[in-house]
Amino acid sequence: MTHPMQTERETRTREIIADFARLNIRPGFEGESIPLGTAQTRPELSDLVEGQRVVLVEPGNLRAEGLIVIKVAAGVRYYYGVIVGPVMDDPAA
Repeated sequence: MTHPMQTERETRTREIIADFARLNIRPGFEGESIPLGTAQTRPELSDLVEGQRVVLVEPGNLRAEGLIVIKVAAGVRYYYGVIVGPVMDDPAA
């Protein structure tokens, strides 16, 4: 039997730090997106998967639900957060 707290942690949506000043409409994306970087510059991105639901957060400022999109160029994986929910104030502000 799984412990209730373990289940909650496993299903909680992951928060990813994002710079909302870089929010833009990009060709090939459905909706507005924020570039998050590469696994080389941000190792915490390396276990994200295409289509994964996350919460994009600019601490103390903004947050929004997003989906991960991964684009590969010259063998490098570039991660983006595509906004799928309303952009709201971060309650930590």
